[in-house]
Order: sequence, then structure tokens, then C-alpha cells
Amino acid sequence: MKAISTRWQRYLPWMFVAAGVLFSAPLAAQQGTLTGRVTDAETGSAVVGATIEIVGQPLMASDDAGGFTASVPAGSHSVIVTLIGYEITRLDGIAVDAGATTDIEIPIRSRALILNPVVVTASRRQEKALEAPASVSSVSSAEIQRTIATTPADHVQTQPGLDIFQSSLTGGSLAA
Repeated sequence: MKAISTRWQRYLPWMFVAAGVLFSAPLAAQQGTLTGRVTDAETGSAVVGATIEIVGQPLMASDDAGGFTASVPAGSHSVIVTLIGYEITRLDGIAVDAGATTDIEIPIRSRALILNPVVVTASRRQEKALEAPASVSSVSSAEIQRTIATTPADHVQTQPGLDIFQSSLTGGSLAA
């Protein structure tokens, strides 16, 4: 009885290899392909270099034609596209069938970036707002668009350190 069990032990590693090959073949057949193209929503042109994340898969970037291709497990997937200067776009529920190719188009919308504002002071040299000898305040473009004003003085009337007086019916003057 011992001779039989010893003989099977010799084949045991090969049996594990064979079982791995047999069971991995159905898993490989459950893969599908997800291809897509990232485009600018306003112009329809290809967006190059966008970061594409298929949730649960490695990150990739769109190519020169805005395209991407990924091998993914069959099922429902979410795709997230990011790029500086564009809104983050997410598509959910993209169905990928085993052995099939699913093709999608992802339009992304541009958005303005708000960078450091330019502040004009009475100083003779460039300096940071924190280093200025007097207080500095600014009016953003969003505030200007929200405010109904007849003169530029109307936009800054709420700023600290300014006195605005009415010099005529439609005009005002500033005094600091």
C-alpha cells in the first residue's frame, strides 16, 4: 500500500499544473475588449493624453487619435476620464461581453482654470500680496459678472479702504 501512495506523490505536482491549465482556460475566455475614443464635447476633435481609468484596472492614456483599448473581465464597468483643463467625466454601466469588443465614445467638456490673480498696486516693484505694505483685496471675474453696475466704481464699492463718492448722476470717484 505504501508503494502506491509514493508513486502518486511523484505525479502530484504535475496534477496541479494540469488542473491549473484546465481551470484557467475558462477564465481567459471570460475576457472582453473595451475600446474607446475620448473627444472634446464642443469641437468633436480627439483629446490626446487623457488619463483613462477603468475601475479595477491599471491606468492608461489616450493615444494620438484619442483612442484606448483594454482587455477587461466580462461584465459591467465604470470608466473615469481626467485631463487638466477638462471636467472629470465618469461613465457607469458599460457592458462588456466575453470574447466580444465593446466600443464607446467619451465626450469631455473643457473648463477654465482659475490661476493666481494679478494684483496691481502702487508699489514700484513686483511683490507678493502677503508682502505688500498695505492690505490688498481683489474683485474676481465671477463677482463682476454677478454685479449689475453702471461704472467700474460700482464693482469695488464694497472693498475695504475705499471711499466712493458720487461726482455726477452716472459717475462716481474713488478715494483711497
